[in-house]
Amino acid sequence: MSKMNTQSLATAFGLLITLTLAAGIARADQDSLQEVIVTAQKRSENVQDVPMSISVIDAAQLEQRDVVSFIDYGTTVPNLGFGYSGVGYANARTISIRGVAGANTTGFYLDDTPLPDTIDPRIIDMDRIEVLRGPQGTLYGARSEGGTVRLITHQPDMDSFNGRVHVGVSDTWNTVEPNYVADGTINIPLIADRVAVRIVALYDSEAGFFRREFPADPPFGTTLDTVHDVAHNWTSGASMALTWKVTDALTVTPRVLYQQSLYNGFPYSDHTTYEVPAPTVVPPLNLDPNNFVQKRLYNVEEGGHDRWTLSSLTGTYHMDSGDFVSSTSYFDRDVLETEDASDYNYQIFGMPFRTPITQGTTVHQFVQEIRYASHFSGAWQFVAGVWFESTTGRPAWDPPAIAPGLNAYFGGTPTNPAAGLNPLNPDEVTAYNDHTHETEPAVYGQVYYQATDQLKLIAGLRAYRNETTSDSWQEGIVDGGPRITDPPVTVTETGVNPKGEIDYQITPDKMVYASAAKGFRPGGVVPSVPVAFGCGESLAALGVTLQEARRYSSDSLWSYEIGEKTSWLDRRLTVNASAFYIDWKNLQQNILLSCGFGYTGNVGAAKSEGFEVETHARPIEPLDLSAGVGYQHAVITESGASSPQQPGDPIYQVPDWTADVVATHTQPLSDGLGLISNLSYGYVGHSKSANNNPFEPRIRSAYGLLNARFALAWSKYQLALVGKNLQNTHADLSDSASIAAEVVGRPRIVTNQPRTIGLEFVAKF
Repeated sequence: MSKMNTQSLATAFGLLITLTLAAGIARADQDSLQEVIVTAQKRSENVQDVPMSISVIDAAQLEQRDVVSFIDYGTTVPNLGFGYSGVGYANARTISIRGVAGANTTGFYLDDTPLPDTIDPRIIDMDRIEVLRGPQGTLYGARSEGGTVRLITHQPDMDSFNGRVHVGVSDTWNTVEPNYVADGTINIPLIADRVAVRIVALYDSEAGFFRREFPADPPFGTTLDTVHDVAHNWTSGASMALTWKVTDALTVTPRVLYQQSLYNGFPYSDHTTYEVPAPTVVPPLNLDPNNFVQKRLYNVEEGGHDRWTLSSLTGTYHMDSGDFVSSTSYFDRDVLETEDASDYNYQIFGMPFRTPITQGTTVHQFVQEIRYASHFSGAWQFVAGVWFESTTGRPAWDPPAIAPGLNAYFGGTPTNPAAGLNPLNPDEVTAYNDHTHETEPAVYGQVYYQATDQLKLIAGLRAYRNETTSDSWQEGIVDGGPRITDPPVTVTETGVNPKGEIDYQITPDKMVYASAAKGFRPGGVVPSVPVAFGCGESLAALGVTLQEARRYSSDSLWSYEIGEKTSWLDRRLTVNASAFYIDWKNLQQNILLSCGFGYTGNVGAAKSEGFEVETHARPIEPLDLSAGVGYQHAVITESGASSPQQPGDPIYQVPDWTADVVATHTQPLSDGLGLISNLSYGYVGHSKSANNNPFEPRIRSAYGLLNARFALAWSKYQLALVGKNLQNTHADLSDSASIAAEVVGRPRIVTNQPRTIGLEFVAKF
């Protein structure tokens, strides 16, 4: 174990002990910790009563920690990992929980709506964030194989007129202009006790901390021009929700939420050691993201946009015996990004063709859920529901990537294109379009039986049917020349996800539990592997046909968990701990062929085992302390002839250790004036990334992020000094899976925002 690991873990464990001792000597008249209500099991419950490992960050903590985006909370949850595993930037981040990593393994919800886990809603007007560990297939369905992240928003309030305004300015290391942020919320009761509307708006300008250098006389001039403020990100959005209490029993809430991000480049640390032509043996690579100059042959503007809209309608019918809930939503997303492929073309073709390459992705998703949650007076309770999801996606490299002069370079003419090129567009490097439609109808139920005053039994089932249909085409020199058209192919899978739990309430404040649950990830269809460049021979050597390489089936796992949830010292201290073992079969893995293309196959098996410990204490009235630590040992246990991983290899993008420490101190200064101080530290252990060569995975070093917020508070106002990433840590968040292909010898490392310090003002009314 590295020195950094040892020091960070010693700090986390030391604080766990310190919290216990400190709470033990606390005065008896101190207030207990506030009860935290969650809806993880589709009903409102105290988190200490839910037999499941859950991390919760409530609204007050979100404000005190200045949580704005995913990285602010994603680095502070034990056994949560993430990496940029997909193609491009905005649509690339994936989340892992308890070592279950890869696309579509973690559920990501905004209220009752499932969204892609690549999305990053700004944390504005949130009531809380819940992170549910372990498979949630019974209540949350496919793509919750390892766990689920839930963002829960504030709902319109019919009782009072209120709002919040937040503005701020800050400076980030290595930038040439400030950052600006402004957001606000207003809640307006329109008809007393019947109708209220809630409106949220935001604008956030984050300066770019990179610069681009290129020849003034491209591509080989010696005089360089510079573009500053590269990777500047402008995020804006708004939402409007209306709650109408139609009758005393029926309430409906329509809402529309929109967010867009515009960026003039990518937060990639580039290392410019590549050779031309490409070397047959890749030189030693610098994976330390400390270079903030992106050197290019041309001034090709990179970047793009990520725009999405979520429209939803929720209806709740309350009865003494339980609640009926109907949730209807439609999600629409448009991502468009451009990357400079000129250097790669120079490397493989020997000629510096100026070549922007553009990828666009559209997603349209409709979800309907109807459920009933009982409130019986006896020993039995249940939740039951029906679910339907329909998603259409279209990733595309369109418009085509064009290298002017490519045809002439290979000896072709407009009327007689060179061999291996697309005769209809002979300067075309690549173009691609994949249309996919997925449906998932399901029924589910979960039953709770209070066998005795202390013993509760829980059992659940979800029956599902997943159907995926895909058709695609691809063309261009790297795809073999003329267009390859794939006819529609459909994959259909049905199954049942069971779950069982038992919890025993030793005392009203101390519970132990055990659970076993099944999770699954649906299969799918991918475009054909081109037979050019030796790809056909590579597939044949593996005994895989072109049709077989287009399909992959679902994988599934069984998770076994034991845990305890305890409160001590008149509920001024909570200590929650859990241990788990996961058996993962028929693993979906990316198979990279020697020709440079690849496909998704089901090869091998894996296991993940580990634990989490989280504690929260108020040792003295002004001081609130929390800490957590997680360990996950996730490795391959079986592999196939084509698998890039062998038994004993770690699962990619999974950190071994994660830990967090948070301290909040409230100090009165004078009558009506106080100081609220918050320090937080999140630690993420090392892991492996295999985006560009899974047979030689790259190490992502461990890192820690230290944040602080000091706020003067009076009446309904706060003036805060905020510092993020105070140690100016440049984390390796993954080597980018390029839209085109990685330039040999020059990885592009996705990294985080450097040290940022600023002032913020908050007014509540």
